[in-house]
Amino acid sequence: NPGFDAAYDNGKLAYSITGDMELPDEAKTFLSTACAALCIGTVFPQLEERFGRTSALVDIFATQAPVGRISGDEVQVTGWGEANFYIKPNGQRTDLFSINMTVSASVKIGTIGNKVVFNITDITPTADVKATHIGDIGNGFLFETVLRIASKQFLLPKLKELGENGIDLPNVSYLRLVNAQVIDHDTENVFIVATDVEYHA
Repeated sequence: NPGFDAAYDNGKLAYSITGDMELPDEAKTFLSTACAALCIGTVFPQLEERFGRTSALVDIFATQAPVGRISGDEVQVTGWGEANFYIKPNGQRTDLFSINMTVSASVKIGTIGNKVVFNITDITPTADVKATHIGDIGNGFLFETVLRIASKQFLLPKLKELGENGIDLPNVSYLRLVNAQVIDHDTENVFIVATDVEYHA
């Protein structure tokens, strides 16, 4: 949990989806206010009625540090955040709606070289509406669909990036850690890294 606290305190758990970002086609379609398939415009038709065809932008950030529970080589992580959807069709920001999110994730711990890394194996988001500027957007099935797609398209890549960056194992003069691996065990809230040590004079 100190690692999550440090990431939160240093602003690492914030992510902005802007118009000049390179996004997958599926993500670009999802953020459109008008489309023939599934996008926020089909879920919330008032967007196309009021704003025509444009793309939504999103600010996502943690509202507190995530909490992790370790069991063997797995971590169950719960995080809390907020996502603000808005548009800037003429360079001027127009807020659409904001949601509070709770995200539960299953994370596998491993090692690459001298780093402990994390791989997300499952993610379950839930949400409720914090504020809306476009009328009623509900909390039903379609709203949950938007949240699941947003998690897949935007939260998972950011969490994957954090996991790949990992945590550096201690660097000790004259010693080199080799063959590091996480050991499966029964002690809760501790992960154990076994490693061989090479001595260099």
